Amino acid sequence: MPDTLPALMPSLLAVLAGAAIGAVFYGGLWWTVRRAAKFRRPGLAVLSVVLQPPRTEERLRKNPLGIYINGLSWSRELDATEGVKKP
Repeated sequence: MPDTLPALMPSLLAVLAGAAIGAVFYGGLWWTVRRAAKFRRPGLAVLSVVLQPPRTEERLRKNPLGIYINGLSWSRELDATEGVKKP
């Protein structure tokens, strides 16, 4: 039995890390849904986040991480299709 404990440690750590990540995700989701239900306009509380890698130098300077929040005016300043080949 003592020989198997070191072999099980990576698996145990992975399970614990997965449980912690799941708790954070679902805890945040639960909190958001409860808070959004109290708002006068709940649609504004639940926004989607879009991850688009910068394709041009200008977009890289303006938003190096490529994270956009749909529905907010500052995201509209950068054209989401900029740098994409159009058919």
